Amino acid sequence: MKKALCVMIAFILLAASYSPTVTNAAQQKVSANPTVSFTVDKVVLTSTTDAQALSFTLNLSNQSTQNVDYNQYGVRIKDKNGNKYSAQLTEKASARILPKVTQAFKYAATIPSDLYINQLSIEIFAWDYSLPSLIRVLGSFDVASAVDTTSNAPVIKQATVNLSALDAKLPKNTSATFTLLSSYSVLKSSGWVIYSDVLIENLSAKTIKLPDNLLFNLRDESSLFLLTSVVAGQNQSLLTKQRRIITFQTPFNSTATPTTKGLTFELRKRPLVVNTTGTVLGGLPMDPTFVDSRVGTVLTAPNLANNALTIAAEKATYNHNTFNNAIDVTVTLKNEGKTSLPVPALSGNFQVMDGSISTPAVEKETHPAALAAGESTTYHFKAEFPLALNESSIQLVITGVKSATQAISKPINVITLSTSHIQPGVTGLTEVTSLDLKDFDPTLPIHSMINLQVIRSFHSVSNGEPMINLEVSAENETAVALKLPASLLFEIRDSAELSYPTTAISGADQTIMPHQSIKFTLQTKTGSKDEQTAYSFDFVKKAATPAEANVLLDYIDISSSFANTQSVNSPLVTAIGRLGVTLKSTYRLASSSGDDILMSEVELENLDTKTVTLPNEDGLYAGYMLNDVDAGGKIVRIQTSPYLYPNQKTTIYIYTKVPYSTIAENGYIYVGDGTLNKQTSVWTSTHEWTELPYTLGANTLSAAVLDKEWVLTDAGRASSGKIVDSQIYDINNQKMLAVRILQTNKELRNGSIVPYTGYLTDTNGSVLSLKTTDDTAGTAILCNTCTALSTLWTVLPTGFTTENQSVIFGQKLDDQAFTTPQKYAFVSSGGTATSGSSLSNIAIYPYTISLQNPKLTLYSTGSGANSSAAYDIALDYTISKSIDAAGSAKNRSLQFTLTEGDGKVIKTWDTPLVGGGAWTTGSNKLSFANSEIPDLQSFINSRQLNVYEKFEGGTRLLGTIAIDWY
Repeated sequence: MKKALCVMIAFILLAASYSPTVTNAAQQKVSANPTVSFTVDKVVLTSTTDAQALSFTLNLSNQSTQNVDYNQYGVRIKDKNGNKYSAQLTEKASARILPKVTQAFKYAATIPSDLYINQLSIEIFAWDYSLPSLIRVLGSFDVASAVDTTSNAPVIKQATVNLSALDAKLPKNTSATFTLLSSYSVLKSSGWVIYSDVLIENLSAKTIKLPDNLLFNLRDESSLFLLTSVVAGQNQSLLTKQRRIITFQTPFNSTATPTTKGLTFELRKRPLVVNTTGTVLGGLPMDPTFVDSRVGTVLTAPNLANNALTIAAEKATYNHNTFNNAIDVTVTLKNEGKTSLPVPALSGNFQVMDGSISTPAVEKETHPAALAAGESTTYHFKAEFPLALNESSIQLVITGVKSATQAISKPINVITLSTSHIQPGVTGLTEVTSLDLKDFDPTLPIHSMINLQVIRSFHSVSNGEPMINLEVSAENETAVALKLPASLLFEIRDSAELSYPTTAISGADQTIMPHQSIKFTLQTKTGSKDEQTAYSFDFVKKAATPAEANVLLDYIDISSSFANTQSVNSPLVTAIGRLGVTLKSTYRLASSSGDDILMSEVELENLDTKTVTLPNEDGLYAGYMLNDVDAGGKIVRIQTSPYLYPNQKTTIYIYTKVPYSTIAENGYIYVGDGTLNKQTSVWTSTHEWTELPYTLGANTLSAAVLDKEWVLTDAGRASSGKIVDSQIYDINNQKMLAVRILQTNKELRNGSIVPYTGYLTDTNGSVLSLKTTDDTAGTAILCNTCTALSTLWTVLPTGFTTENQSVIFGQKLDDQAFTTPQKYAFVSSGGTATSGSSLSNIAIYPYTISLQNPKLTLYSTGSGANSSAAYDIALDYTISKSIDAAGSAKNRSLQFTLTEGDGKVIKTWDTPLVGGGAWTTGSNKLSFANSEIPDLQSFINSRQLNVYEKFEGGTRLLGTIAIDWY
């Protein structure tokens, strides 16, 4: 009995290890006094492209004997930099909390879109008029820990079935366990379908197949049977003790939302008599197994491997445009195991819980074939929904197939989205006005209506002139195609009633098909870049003759549209097409010249339906505004091809030089197109696309660690890299520091060696430029997975110490700048030089050498009066290498120095490390004449051979060998 119990417990624990798991945060508490405390729950962070909304419920617990007045307390949101944001009640609630009662208060707060969840806290305070600040902080809740990641975590239920009772051919007591891991409700075109993952374990000592008379079905609380069928895993043999996950599907054949409460997954024996119920062998309750995760929930996908993939929706972004709500759900797939795992082919489908909508999600990111331990890949599932639809009724179903060749798709996660709580106006949309184009063209049908709305406005500078750019949407409400008439004028009017005519930049001449919309861009000169001025957008009918006056038909206030002025990823209508422009990062780099480099990485995405052609570097216009100073800038594009296909992305790098004393912690970057005169370095015909605000972070540079790999994804430079060696050399009574980087080409075809560069800095702020030794000149291309070694090095000036030095490095853009910077705290990886009768397994990355069995012999040269004594030192030498990397031996050699017992140098030999003239594995010798010995007696007494690695003129002692007579 005890043995059976132990076996059962082992099976239960084993099944639990394969179930979807949920990461939940512990609840936090803030106390005002011993009897009044606060907790927080239902914390959800949602975002649009321009702002984020933090919604949460604050619970006040009054355990005292008196009423508590909630008006004595307040709540606000705080970020890591100390900035504070107000929180507003979203539902009315009584401020009087009775004794022994807990009252809930629901809040929402709007915060900037560039903040992350782990940078936020919910601060609770009490009003205290005795303090200068009027408030007394009671405590705060960490938002990342309190975020609502609850879901129906599966409770393991298991049934053991005696299969020999179903199939007499099986050995007696042949049995298997059935564990219901997870269930999913999925909306198909024909109606709702329930999927179920069942883990089957063969408990017998023989290979088995499930008997044909073992049936599966679902049964609801009213005893209604629902037939189920196997989707994946059927008709396969199970070896002894083997486990397998079988996926079942049960169609409801109705778009009406199914009632899943009280469902049971049943195992039955096929009845002998048709139309009768068979014997129930086991029933598994389904309620606790339904997967209904939220943004932030981390699930472990059902997998038989000991290490598994986790899947989590990181965030859901809602972009309320003119007619639709564009939803983008960011999902991360991560390998939490210890070995590499293949990446399943994931797809997504959005569904509405009332069964009204089921639509495929668009996902066009590129993903690797496999993930190493700890690696992850990110997906963006996108779709558009009507504006009126509540986001909390939308679910994203993620399905996966094992491989491209085994295309059996089954769900692995169902994510229910949250209501955005984004406040009106944040999206930058103005009100909508309607015009009847029959007023302009009498040949059109009556009520030829179009709806016009400004979706985005921003200030810019073109050829030194202050400008306002407007992106306008026009929707055709009729059943015939329309075009904007030439007599319809658009003007900007400021608060002083001054009007400014606009010029169409792009898109205004498009045909608007029935019930479709277009977007077009306008620009006007304002003469002033006063961002506090209020503007109206006027719709004007042009006079038919010079004697008549123009007629103002309507106008709208465009103040709210400037909320999108500094959006980092709103679609932009440019002269080359619709682009998404996203500021990925901005950082500051030092240089030995006295100037610093401000560097920004900006991602461009083609949001058009056609291929767009990016301007060359002489046609891309960008720079930095630091307060009121235009610092200019330069754009570098690593991708050699100018073409961007629909939904394709590329990164451009924008940098400028500033004096190292310049304060540039924040500002904005402008990006556009124009024409550069190379002789005068003057830009003309410039058109600014957008302005991107930046703030330098305290820890912008990522830390590089010895043997820890990083990845570059730039087109043409896709590769991985890691620091594999760092050494200190002696050169002319100074020290040289060298850091070696091993890079592996990850391009699908041939790639090139990525040039690395950087600088060395210490705690005193000194900056020394690094030189680079690599094989870029000798090796034009690298094959897929081929490797190359690059060495960054510098000589320290006299008086500099090797302690507390940091190497700041990245991939070289041009002679002025580098990007994707990393910081490596320099530590020598070389071992201590050894001494003895031989040297064994000395590392000179990626080589290893040994010098054994030294033999000193004396011999004579010449004859008679011309005879003289000479010596040979024979050594058994071996050399091997751990990897075949281009540039491994570039400017590196071995140096041997023979000294007498008193330290005087007899002779020095240099030999290449590899290649022509290099020592090879076997016996090698060093020769010298008797006349080269400074002190013969000292030489006779003792001798030693010092062995050095030599690099770029510097030497590193590897070891010392005592040389004896042979």
